[in-house]
Amino acid sequence: MSLLLDLPRLPVRRVFRTVVPLLLILRTGAGPKLKKLFEKYDDDGSALWLYSRALVAFRKNEGRDGRANEFARKALRANSHIPAVLTGNKKAKPSIGGYLTMGGEDEAAHYAEQWGFDWVTTPGAIEWLTKIAAEHAPTRPRRPHEH
Repeated sequence: MSLLLDLPRLPVRRVFRTVVPLLLILRTGAGPKLKKLFEKYDDDGSALWLYSRALVAFRKNEGRDGRANEFARKALRANSHIPAVLTGNKKAKPSIGGYLTMGGEDEAAHYAEQWGFDWVTTPGAIEWLTKIAAEHAPTRPRRPHEH
């Protein structure tokens, strides 16, 4: 897993208290441990955390409650590129120099590389997320017609 290779670039405290446990728990399906981890770091506003939290909430009830949708909307505010990268509709530019731009395409590429498997293997998750993304997308103001 390339996430484990990226550990030296990430703050050690954050990696070993949040990211590594999240990766391991999400992949093993240990729901109560995930809930505790999410509650402990409830104020984490990173795209990684928010999209993962949205996915877990979706898995719980296939997005039928407002909590999953709320997490997805928060995740979209953190990085709007991720749904298009997960669907393959957008080829995001990878990170240059080992740093990620919060909210950028490189963060989206990194997230999809690390966590895309979890989205793809959760039936209906990507479709649900793209629906939320379409609802969340800003509408462009119409230009006046030229005569």
